[in-house]
Amino acid sequence: MISYRKLLLCLDERVEALLPQQVMDVARADCGGFGSAGYGLVGGSQIGSVQVLGFAWLLEGSRYFGDSEILERVILGAQFARSVRRPSGLFDLVTTDWDSGPYTAFLVQAFAPMVKAARKSDLEGAADLADVWGEILQTAAPGMATGGFNTPNHRWVLVSALSQVLDLFPDLDVMPAIESYLAETIDINPDGEYTERSTGVYN
Repeated sequence: MISYRKLLLCLDERVEALLPQQVMDVARADCGGFGSAGYGLVGGSQIGSVQVLGFAWLLEGSRYFGDSEILERVILGAQFARSVRRPSGLFDLVTTDWDSGPYTAFLVQAFAPMVKAARKSDLEGAADLADVWGEILQTAAPGMATGGFNTPNHRWVLVSALSQVLDLFPDLDVMPAIESYLAETIDINPDGEYTERSTGVYN
């Protein structure tokens, strides 16, 4: 049976695995980034890993709850993200897709819930977390709204990510893009599902 406590244990285990992968040497240009054995480099493709650290810091019951070192790592992750983002506010999927709206949308789906949870937290430093990652969300939104996509299912991850950012920053001018994609009604059934039935990602 799935329980909150078991999920927290899994989260803590994931944090343990991630900590050695983050560059903490401030003398390095990639400080704050996460390494990948698969790619053999530190790059934008691993930025989404920061949500694991962020939620472990925010969630009471985690062994990392309120841990100052974890907060520092999350903030450093934002600094690295800013250093590798494109002028458009978008990020690269280094294997296939540069300056990518859809790939950035996948990252936003990782960051946005963390920012929303931080806004609700009373922990000292939560406002800083929300501010630094919120800035990344805001600068990514215009690029996601105008950058297009390259496979049909990507319209739904863009709609999802833009909706999450709009929920956090209602003044952003992204609703026309959201409504435009939804008005296409491509590959969507009456329940709002993409034909892939990818309930964890695209719906």
